[in-house]
Amino acid sequence: MAFQDILSLDIARVRGCCIHVVGENGRCLHNSTSLDTLSLYRSILVMPQLSPIDQAIADELGIPVSRLLPETLWRIQWQYLRETFHHAKQTSAFYAKHFQGIPQISSRKDWENLPLLTANDLSQPEALLGTSQSAVERMVTLQTSGTTGSPKRIALSTTDLQRTQAFFAHGLSTLLRKGDRLAILLPGSMRPMGLLDLITKSVEPLGINVLLPNPAIRTNPQQLCAWIFATKPTVLLGAPSLLQGLLPYAPTGFPHLSGILASTEPLEEACKVALAQAWHCEILNHYGLTEIAYGLALECPAHQGMHLRSLDCYVECIDPITHQCLPKGCVGEILITTLQRKTMPLIRYRTGDIGFLRTDPCGCGSLLPRLGAILGRLSLLPNGGWQWIHKPKGHHFGMPPSS
Repeated sequence: MAFQDILSLDIARVRGCCIHVVGENGRCLHNSTSLDTLSLYRSILVMPQLSPIDQAIADELGIPVSRLLPETLWRIQWQYLRETFHHAKQTSAFYAKHFQGIPQISSRKDWENLPLLTANDLSQPEALLGTSQSAVERMVTLQTSGTTGSPKRIALSTTDLQRTQAFFAHGLSTLLRKGDRLAILLPGSMRPMGLLDLITKSVEPLGINVLLPNPAIRTNPQQLCAWIFATKPTVLLGAPSLLQGLLPYAPTGFPHLSGILASTEPLEEACKVALAQAWHCEILNHYGLTEIAYGLALECPAHQGMHLRSLDCYVECIDPITHQCLPKGCVGEILITTLQRKTMPLIRYRTGDIGFLRTDPCGCGSLLPRLGAILGRLSLLPNGGWQWIHKPKGHHFGMPPSS
């Protein structure tokens, strides 16, 4: 049904429907289901536009985004992969031994036969360094997931962190607009070049107001809800489990809320649907790891996978048992190689996360490979098979032993 003036529409005729009035740029100008025609949520991208992550990649390469094709990207990534391999082998004591007997890589097959990097290898970062220690801006310590072994220690340079900040600025512009109020509900404290600091610095130049709750109320859903009602953020950034825990205290949502960015843990479809139905807002998913300076991939409103920061990381998917690379679309363990990273390069790093890659065109217009859903954490079975466990809720999905 088409109409000229929403304010003259007989809303009673379409009770229960969500009415979108869309402008020429694809943004929803108004939406309503109530008799007083009050907007249920602020305008969102109804018609997905090209992910700004693609535009940022094209800008860095100095080419029109129309020429940003998968084969163009692969040529650049292959150059970076070879440079990363040679730099690491020549400057890092660990990689000199790790790649002993491998003088060079000249094909994708050579690359896929390189040995893997594990979490245990990160316990002695000094051996992995490809520069002097004076280049290290931050040394982050993480307990190895699921073990009692030595903690991982990640060395990050100023350049590494600045490139992450730039990724956040491009990626978050998918959801944020000038004048928005972003409430960051992630754990941790504000420290120079830390995660909260990088996010804040990335969005403030966009005209975004950043809101940070008192750490004491982050684990109290009732108090956190009261803070959200009082501060009126337009976008929330937090873990899916935390956001889902707010639902009983805000079953009909928050005033002025237009979007959610879920991060730090996998976003289950059931959680995503529950939040969208209750709070009537756009929900996008982000995936990242501290090991790669936090940010890696961000979903766009087309909801067809997460767009990768492909000039900073190369992503593969392998069989966790045979370590063979899997075809695109097949579920396996995610490997990450950092690109353009000199201080502590990671080459074919086993994340322990289970997911898959997508190469079909995205609804936003992007033709580049994307990361599909992160399904859970890898768990090896005594029978030689493997499964993924969706922590913290403990859902198990089995896979047969590899042949």
